[in-house]
Amino acid sequence: MSAVTIAVGGRWREIEDENSDLRSKLAASEALVSMQRSELEDAFEKLRCTASDMDILQRENASKTEEVNALKNSLRASTAEIEEMTASAEVSASMIRDMNSEQDASSENIESLRLQLEERLHKLGQFKSQLASKEQALQFESTLKQKAEAKHQLCHAELCTLESRYAKQGSHVQLLMRDKERLWSQLARCRGSESKEQSKQDGPVEAVKKVVDPQRNQANRLRKSSTSRKTYDQTNTLPSVIELERKLWHTQKALERERAAHEATKAAVASVASVASGEALGECQ
Repeated sequence: MSAVTIAVGGRWREIEDENSDLRSKLAASEALVSMQRSELEDAFEKLRCTASDMDILQRENASKTEEVNALKNSLRASTAEIEEMTASAEVSASMIRDMNSEQDASSENIESLRLQLEERLHKLGQFKSQLASKEQALQFESTLKQKAEAKHQLCHAELCTLESRYAKQGSHVQLLMRDKERLWSQLARCRGSESKEQSKQDGPVEAVKKVVDPQRNQANRLRKSSTSRKTYDQTNTLPSVIELERKLWHTQKALERERAAHEATKAAVASVASVASGEALGECQ
């Protein structure tokens, strides 16, 4: 656009300057308008973006609102649950208080039971010690009883042996006494026969002495039997008087030995029997 030139006398320069100023201002205004236009476009672009963001934020706000509503609903449900839990907690607290009181009572009972248990354990320990001492005493008595039984069995066996020996010795004594009686009868018959033969030579007095004194010294019998031997050798009907006297002497000695052994066995039997009866009496006591 061309500048309008108006000849106004001397003010032309001023007008020209003013026009220049106006043109410069106009150019500046146009530049400013152009810049403001671009800024306005930028502002519109930002406004569009802001509107888009607003839509997004509104949608997000709607979703958040829904979430808040859902959270409020869940909060109300949670509040109801909390109230229910509070009520149940109160019930539980009352139950716990009751249980604590019961526990206190149980603790007292347990303490009393523990004291009773300790007392019974103490009594049990004393009873065990007494039982151990009694067991030791019973074991000692059992040992003594076993020893006494063994000794009694030994005494019984010894008594049986002695009784058997005593019976055998009695039988032997009886046999020896029968033998002695038999030998005495044979000797008496022999001496009777001898006295009849010697009465013709020595007289009736010597014959009576021989018959009455049958236990004369053996030396005299041996000395005087020399004469009777001739008669027995002649008759040959009775045994020899010397042999009969020898057998009678041996029988008498054996009888004495057997009687002494018989009496010793009898005393031993009585001693063993008294010992066995004393042990039996001690066991009964």
